[in-house]
Amino acid sequence: MTSVEFLEKIRQHFDTAIFQPRETEHELDVLILTAEQKLYNYYLWIESNWTTLNIGATLKSAPEKYFWYEACENNYENNLEWIMQLLKYSFRELDKLLNYETRIIQKKGMITTSFECQYLTDKWNRVSKNSIVHSNIALPKIHGRNKVYT
Repeated sequence: MTSVEFLEKIRQHFDTAIFQPRETEHELDVLILTAEQKLYNYYLWIESNWTTLNIGATLKSAPEKYFWYEACENNYENNLEWIMQLLKYSFRELDKLLNYETRIIQKKGMITTSFECQYLTDKWNRVSKNSIVHSNIALPKIHGRNKVYT
């Protein structure tokens, strides 16, 4: 399956979403536009050898800043079975992000900053959480220790 075919299957599954391909070194890199009032957009990218798929978010006001993401990795095979697993994974995770209310919580600690994405059913459920050690990585500036992005 090519990256064009992969994206077409995702577009068919989420026919109301707006997918905006981006030119990068990745096999596939797509910005998924959200409602105007949301502070972030989503993205999906696949490395050129199909070993890693990332689904994440970028701040509309600072797309170059580090923010929430989750990865699905397989360093051994990039066969059709693996690509189909990536497709199912994409369907499952994008369903949470595109069909439910979401929020991303940034927590600033002494050594690390974390980003947790959640979606709302009858309660807030975790999609995933990632953390980064404070270094030269550009992070969104927040006042206080927590910020909730909706």
